[in-house]
Amino acid sequence: MLKVLCIIALLYYQTIYAIAPNPLLTKQSVFSHLLMIYEHHPFTFFCEQRFNKVGNLISACQKCPNANSIQWMAIVPYQQIAKNLQCFNQKLCVNKQGLSFKGLRCCQKIDSHFRFASLDLHNFVPENILIKKQRRQYAFAEIVNHPHSKQCLFEVDKKNKIIMTLGDRLGAIARTYLYMRDTYRTSLDENEISRYLRWHQQFPPTTWEREKNRKIKAIQGNGNPYIPD
Repeated sequence: MLKVLCIIALLYYQTIYAIAPNPLLTKQSVFSHLLMIYEHHPFTFFCEQRFNKVGNLISACQKCPNANSIQWMAIVPYQQIAKNLQCFNQKLCVNKQGLSFKGLRCCQKIDSHFRFASLDLHNFVPENILIKKQRRQYAFAEIVNHPHSKQCLFEVDKKNKIIMTLGDRLGAIARTYLYMRDTYRTSLDENEISRYLRWHQQFPPTTWEREKNRKIKAIQGNGNPYIPD
């Protein structure tokens, strides 16, 4: 019965959104596929630390937090994906104690649109687990007069809740946000759209970004239209 409901939900959302024709349905499946996608490009997103086939870090960098493994970081945070959904803002779910609740846990439980969006391969990059924790729900901005080694393009502005980075990373971030907006109607304001379109033009896709896009398209059936083949 559950499988039938998932198929019905998939067909419904494919008619009103441009979601992947073959979306993955569990985090375990997503993370397994991501390890295969990155098999020949095993480097973290911000600091280019090398990791092995099971996700353990095998290289260090001077600026990086001392961690042993990676996690898969969502470029577009789950809160941003969910923030305009009823399940996030209204107490539509009920727990075992009979208490109503809302938020990400409720969206994961009852909203197929959120589940499809939260498991989209295009939205994930590998990152040092401690850097991923620093990212929180912060927005992205460009580093000005970057004084550090180009090996690790990652700055945290806790006061303004901003993650700052440079170059190709900004382009990849922009294309992910634009893809998630077009595919799942993730909310972006005019300033964000303008900034991401500028980064998209200023920092075109790298060879690896194109290859990654082709690999994801082969798995879930759709590519990011902002990344040409």
